[in-house]
This record gives sequence, structure tokens and C-alpha cells, in this order.
Amino acid sequence: MLHLRGLGSLGIAGFLLFALVLSQPLAAAAIYSVSNVQVDERATDEVSAKGVGIAKAQREALKILLERITLRSDHAKLPEVTDALVASTLRDFAVSEERFGGGRYLATLNVRFKPDAVRGVIGDLGIPYAEIASRANLVLPVYESAGSRLLWDEPNPWFDAWLRREPPTGLLPLVLPLRDLSDISEISAEQAMAGAAAQLDAIAEKYNAFGVYVAFGQLSVDPVSSAPILNVTMTKHQPGEPARDITQSFQGQVGSDIAGLFDWAVQEMIAGLEEAWKSDNLQQTGSEQRIRVLVPIVQLGDWLSVKRKITSVPSVRQMDVARLSIREAHVDVTFQGEPEQLRRALALKDLDMSYELERGGWVVRPRLAE
Repeated sequence: MLHLRGLGSLGIAGFLLFALVLSQPLAAAAIYSVSNVQVDERATDEVSAKGVGIAKAQREALKILLERITLRSDHAKLPEVTDALVASTLRDFAVSEERFGGGRYLATLNVRFKPDAVRGVIGDLGIPYAEIASRANLVLPVYESAGSRLLWDEPNPWFDAWLRREPPTGLLPLVLPLRDLSDISEISAEQAMAGAAAQLDAIAEKYNAFGVYVAFGQLSVDPVSSAPILNVTMTKHQPGEPARDITQSFQGQVGSDIAGLFDWAVQEMIAGLEEAWKSDNLQQTGSEQRIRVLVPIVQLGDWLSVKRKITSVPSVRQMDVARLSIREAHVDVTFQGEPEQLRRALALKDLDMSYELERGGWVVRPRLAE
């Protein structure tokens, strides 16, 4: 007999732990890996069920990957995922939690694909793609109720809706605070709404987050139809960038479940943020360019660290040292995309890239702690 085990009382705590693990940036290889694909297949015998189930899971994994790195508006242009397409792009896969019984096969698959092969499939169709994954950003859900703005106070149904969201699988990981006493001392709802830099930096550092999204939700009622309306403003705070707002309204049905309206809003806001991230980091096959950058050197360890970080950026195809001295290195970087996209990718590695007229070119240096 097969026994399936649920989350039980570990639900929210386990989810938060999962979210915190995702606070680390995805490596290039991880972008082309799809984890935790569930297999549940029945057949006349377990061996047949396993073969069919694994093939189906591999097709699902490739579909997830292709949609992960392309815009939703281009999903209709993606090729049909067939066994042949999987075979041409598959690197390997691993099976865990494998169980058999009564002609049924259950397992969890982690599937890895070959980056160049996947790029080729998309490039042949002329579809742009993004392969830069952000470091995790912290979400602070602030809710306005009866004229008060709530963050840590309970009940906060807007915060609860963010807790219920599906674990992120895209290029923009989002994490939530634990809602503990130390969070309360780091930042208040008023400070979050005011964009208080010191408090935002402190809470981001606590959760090893690259930046913070303040998600402000206001519930109102349409005066004509009496339908509930949730107005959401997402304010993005990231190092070296001005604060940016994204505003959207969601209208429910009269008498509808408010929790369902909040869940829908969270889902759509996350999808919109992921699309914006991909749009900012889209690359087109054949769009490689080469620029020379100068790296100031204080000590050898600085240079080695910067070199390692630059070469770890997925869009960087090659880095050649043109000249090296005890004070600076001149390197030629071949990368896919535009300099602004490279600048954003390096920012995720805590490197600042800027064009300095007095030096006559691009300069990359470690970001100083503020």
C-alpha cells in the first residue's frame, strides 16, 4: 500500500524555511535545472508506469524551463515539447522518493538540461530569453485597515495571502519575513511605506535579500456595484536604483471570498514582477558584444574575487586579461546582451559597474558596504 505524507503542522514553518533557502542566487546551472517534478503514473505494471511517468515528467520539466526563461507573450511561440526535443536537450536527471505499488509509480524528479542546447532551440525560433536569476528579494506586505497600516500586527489578511503563495520557481525569488519579534524592532509599517533606507537595508540584511518590495494593499468597495476592490502598490527598493512603483487593481465579485481575491492579486503581482525582471534581462541569440573594463586592485584577493564573480555571470561568455599590474587589471569581457544588463547582473554579485570619464571607460569594483 502506498502512503502519501502531507505537510501537516509543518506547513507555514516549512514553507518559510524553503523560502529562506531560496535567498541564495541561482547559479547558471541551476537556471537550467528543474527540481521537484512530481511523477504519479498508473499502468498494467510498475515498470511500465515508471517509464511512462519519467518521460512525462521530463517533458513537463522542459516546458517549465522554456516558460521560465521566456516572456508569457512568447509562450505560444515555443515548440511542442516532445520526447525527441527532451532527448536533444537533456543533460541528466535524478530520481528521489521513489515508490511502487499496485501498478502505480510515484517519484520526484530533478532534471538538468544543457544550456547551449536549450539556447539553440529558442534561438532558432528567434525568441528572446533571460538567463540571469536575481538574488532573493524580501516582500513586506503592508495592509491598510480602518485607517491604520499594518505590517506585523495580526490579523493581516494581506500578509497571510503572501504566505499561501506557491513556492517560486522563476528567475525572481521572493521571500517573506518570519514575523518574529526581531522583525518588529527592525522596521515598522510606517517606515516601510516611507522608504526609510536604513530600516529597509537592515531588514534586507537580516534575510540576506538583495532588495525589498513593499507590497501595499488597500481594500475598498465599488460604490456602484458594491464589489470588493483591492488596490496594490509594489514599491521596489534595490541597491543603486531609484525606488520604483507598480500599481494594479483587482476587482472581485459581490459576495465573493475576500481571501480568494487576495490570493489572485498575489499571484498576478508575482507574475508581473517576474515578467518585468525577464524584460529587463532579455537576450537575443547572436547579440554578443565585447567591452574592456578596468578593475582597480587593492590586494590580490580583491582581483581574484572580482574575476570569479564576473566569470560566474551566465551571460558572460569569455573574459580575457589584457593587462595586469599591482594596481589594476584591464580585462576584455565578451557577454550577451547590453552593458546595462551586464551592470544589473554584476550588481547581483555585489559589484558596481559604471562608465567613468576620467578613466576613459567602464570600471568594475566591489560594492562598498554602506
